Amino acid sequence: KNWCVPDLCDPKATRYLAEHVARGDEVTLKVGGWYGPLSGEPLEVTGTLAFIGRPSYTLIGPMGKGSKVQDHWVARLDLGDNRHLVVSEYTRSAIDAAPLIAVAIDVQSLDIIALKSRVHHRAYWDKVGNVNYPIDAPGYREVPDLTTLTYENIPDDIYPIGKRWQKA
Repeated sequence: KNWCVPDLCDPKATRYLAEHVARGDEVTLKVGGWYGPLSGEPLEVTGTLAFIGRPSYTLIGPMGKGSKVQDHWVARLDLGDNRHLVVSEYTRSAIDAAPLIAVAIDVQSLDIIALKSRVHHRAYWDKVGNVNYPIDAPGYREVPDLTTLTYENIPDDIYPIGKRWQKA
């Protein structure tokens, strides 16, 4: 109960919701798993379409405070028990609460907000959240552990990937 995933990018699912489902309708569809093998398998979800549109909002946190954002197509599925899944046409990031508020999520009612972000979220969420559990999730756009990559022709003293810093 009381959680949200504010940024699952799935252009096909978002288009389907925008073209075939009306706000307030219950829908079952598969989301995610479309990008490639690291994305895993699509997940079937059932929920009520609570928001569909292109929200506009102003960032409220330290990162970009006051900046105006015009999102692409975004859909919020209400999965019941104050559980929310936001599916988007393009990648988006909840670096503060504004993207959640823009799709009518009551941020204060949530116990868990699952973000896929390495750094930019911290300026806001570390101040308003009680706990941050960083994980090393697989993905194509972000590699949190730079030591997992193969490097050629770099100086030995480059931290944390140079030979000087590698564990024996």
